[in-house]
Amino acid sequence: MKPATRMFLDGKTLIVMDEAGQIVPLDDTPTRIVMALHQHHGGMSGSQLAHELGISQPAASKAARSLVDLGVLRRESLPVAMNVKVYYLAVTLVDDNAMKELQKRTPRIVFDLIRSKFGKQDKVAMTFIDDMFDYVNGLPEESRPAVVEAIMKRLTSGEGHGKDKEL
Repeated sequence: MKPATRMFLDGKTLIVMDEAGQIVPLDDTPTRIVMALHQHHGGMSGSQLAHELGISQPAASKAARSLVDLGVLRRESLPVAMNVKVYYLAVTLVDDNAMKELQKRTPRIVFDLIRSKFGKQDKVAMTFIDDMFDYVNGLPEESRPAVVEAIMKRLTSGEGHGKDKEL
């Protein structure tokens, strides 16, 4: 499994996307852990997570470990107590406000085109667009137009997004 790169909320459902653009489903407990850490705006220990969620510490630790393996969380030891592990979000959670800001800066024709490639899943399309913007903006300025043109050709050529094809 490839590491997670993005998480976003779709109503009350947390969706995690790996670096290949595949959606990774999460069970209830891992989702609740991510939401607790997002709302807490900082790290929490396994016992704090268990208390916050009203579950056993082993259940919280098991779910947190699965999120660490997925790349959603990072786990660090406290400097003063090496046996205490604190969990932090390692991936940005894209919420509705972030989506609205991204939609404002995305031309509608680009959004509609990319949205059609993702089965009209708006948040998945917006996440892809955000990744695309980040990629293009990280390139030398003189090469950006050619890269954008290549991406748009690929998108309009009818080639889909899936396991056999990468955008």
